[in-house]
Amino acid sequence: MRFLAALGVAFFHFNESISYIDSPYRHILKLGYVGVPVFFVISGYCIAFSADRSNGCGDFLIRRFFRIYPPYLLSLAITLLSIFLFKQITGYNSVATLPKDGYSVICTLLLLTKPLTRIDGINWVYWTLTLEAIFYIFAGIARAFPERFRLPFFVSLSVIGWLLPAGDTGISAIFKYWPVFSLGICVYYLQKQRQYLWSVLLAGLNLSWLIYAFLMAGGGPYFYVSVFTGACIFLSFRYRMPKTWLSTLGDYSYSVYLLHVPIAVYLMGLLKSPFIQKHLAANMIFDIICYLVTLVFAFLFFKWVELPSIRYGKTVSKRFTDNPLPYRP
Repeated sequence: MRFLAALGVAFFHFNESISYIDSPYRHILKLGYVGVPVFFVISGYCIAFSADRSNGCGDFLIRRFFRIYPPYLLSLAITLLSIFLFKQITGYNSVATLPKDGYSVICTLLLLTKPLTRIDGINWVYWTLTLEAIFYIFAGIARAFPERFRLPFFVSLSVIGWLLPAGDTGISAIFKYWPVFSLGICVYYLQKQRQYLWSVLLAGLNLSWLIYAFLMAGGGPYFYVSVFTGACIFLSFRYRMPKTWLSTLGDYSYSVYLLHVPIAVYLMGLLKSPFIQKHLAANMIFDIICYLVTLVFAFLFFKWVELPSIRYGKTVSKRFTDNPLPYRP
């Protein structure tokens, strides 16, 4: 599912920078953004799983930090390089809004861009990473509580999300996406049959928000995809699937997510001529080539950046959590 989500988002972005043409192919690609709620639901489930098996709040947050932040920083450098090359080739920058002052630079480096602040990310996907980082902090706070208080804490966050007015930036924008993420959390607890009533209450709050978005805000695809993803995860506990090449490609999904915009949109997009844009077969072939090129770079990025960062995070976490300083009264 991570592979399919990354694939959908990538192909969606491949065609966002060109004029829309009414064709079955381009119409389907317009729905590629629903890969985002798939990622959020899966992330919520995996984070609940990871937090439950961590050695505490510190261990969990340290590992999460090294899981996403070092790859983010390197992808930031790659994105800046691609923008520089784009400007050298075309003579102008029309692909990203660069930081203009010290505050914008700090927000970009610390992953504090939209929707938390009004600072634009220089890569189209960075807004979801800001949300992920904040959701990790929520999960880390929950992990600091005794187990019986964790689900009530998540329920209280969902209640806050219900009560906050809608907004595009700030804390209200963060909570706008919280129910999709926490849907994965409640699937984890429902699978484990822990605190069943709190799990059902959390699921009810999340689903009611999604139904509201479906009926009132035109969020139909988000509703269907989020619920379908949660159901698939829940059923996978009973009907296990064997590991396949799709599972392996799923391992590269974060790298594909980080790299497809600077490589395939900013740079390879320069080669997407009007002929390719207007002819269905040429458009499809070009998009497949873009994805395959991105996949090669994603494989290298996963091997040389993601995996070493994950391993180093485990080492750092073990050093700080398994060998605490002796208590001195």
